[in-house]
Amino acid sequence: MTDSNLASHVGNCTGTAVKTKHCSRTMKLSTNASGLVLALIATSSGVAKAATTESTPPQPPSNCIGTSLIPAADRDTLHINGSICRDNLRLGINADGVYGVWDGDELVQKFATRVSKLTLSETKDGESVDITAYKKRDEAVWHLSCEGLSGQGETKLTVHDDNSNIVRLKQGHKTQDKLWLVHSDGRSKLDDSEGRLCQVVERHETHESGTNTDAYYKMIVFSRNNKLCMSASRSEGMREGDRIALATCSDEDEAELFVFDERGRIRPRRSPDLCVNVEEAVKGQELELADCRVASNNIWLHDRSSHDLRPRGGKQFCVNYGGGLLGATIALDDCNRQSAWDLVNPANYESPKETGEDQYQASRKFLRWRALIEQAM
Repeated sequence: MTDSNLASHVGNCTGTAVKTKHCSRTMKLSTNASGLVLALIATSSGVAKAATTESTPPQPPSNCIGTSLIPAADRDTLHINGSICRDNLRLGINADGVYGVWDGDELVQKFATRVSKLTLSETKDGESVDITAYKKRDEAVWHLSCEGLSGQGETKLTVHDDNSNIVRLKQGHKTQDKLWLVHSDGRSKLDDSEGRLCQVVERHETHESGTNTDAYYKMIVFSRNNKLCMSASRSEGMREGDRIALATCSDEDEAELFVFDERGRIRPRRSPDLCVNVEEAVKGQELELADCRVASNNIWLHDRSSHDLRPRGGKQFCVNYGGGLLGATIALDDCNRQSAWDLVNPANYESPKETGEDQYQASRKFLRWRALIEQAM
C-alpha cells in the first residue's frame, strides 16, 4: 500500500488501528525513509493522543447472546468470551478476562480485568438491582448496586446502537428509570436521583502483596500524623447535621470509613445516602453530614501531589485538621501543611507503633469524645 493510499485508508477510519462507527477523528501518519509507519496521531475534539502500532488492544468477545441481560435463569449471566451486542457495540468479557465495552475493535471503556463471569440480579420486590463481575471462585472484583427502586417494570441491561448512550441499565420504560448509562466515549453515569441510590465498588490487586483489597472504601488519614483520621461523630445511626471530627485512627471503626464515588462525593460507608458537606465553601465552615440529594457543597477534590482536600465550590480553601485536638470539628481553612490528607485503603493501614500507655491514653480520649458527642445529640 502506498503512503497516499494508507493515509486515505486511515482517514476513512477503516484501518486496523481504529474501527469505530462513531469515528470522527483526523489522522496523521509519519513515516521513516523506508516508508515504515512510526506513529499514529489521532486528534479528537482538539486533543492529540499518540499511539504505537506495536501495541495490541484487547480484542472484543467473539460470542453474543443477544442485546440484553435480564434477571432470569437463562438471561442473567455472561461468561468468558461472551457479550450482549448490537451491530458493532458489545459489552462483555473477552478471552483474556477483560470486562468492558467495545465499539468494533476499539475498547471504549474497561471496567475490570481477570473477570470470568458477569451477573445481573434483583431482589424479589425489585427494590434492589446488582451487576457483579467475578473472578474465579466467585470473588467479586466490580459491583454496581442500585437501591431504593420502585420495583415497577422490567429490569434490563441493554446495548443500544446510537450516538450517545450505548449501554443502559434501567427498570421500567420511563427516561427517569435509567439507572446506569455508558456513553459512546466510554464515560459512565449513575442516576441516584428520586430517592434511588446507585454506586460502583471496584476491587483491585495490589502490586506489593498480590492480594485483593477493597479500593473503594477509604480512611482519611492526616498526612503528618497517621494516628489521626477524619471520623463521623458516631459509628451507627448517622444522620444529617452530624459533625466530622478528628479521631484516633482505627481500621475497624465504621465511623472512619468513607466511600469516594465517581462524582467526587464523600459518603460514610454506613450511611451512603449522606455526604460530607459544608453549608458554604468559605473559611471557617465546619464539615458535617447532609442529604446527598440537597447538599450544596458536597463535591471534593483531592490533590495527588500536595494531598490537599478542597471543596470544588471553594478551591482556595482546604480541609484543615483543626489543631490536632481529638474530637475537634474539622473545618475549612487556608491551605498549608495542616491540610494534607492521605486516602488509605483500610486493608493497607498500618497503625504506628506505640507504647502501651500511649495507646491506652489515646483510646480513652477517643472514647470520652465519642460519649460526649452522643450525649449532646
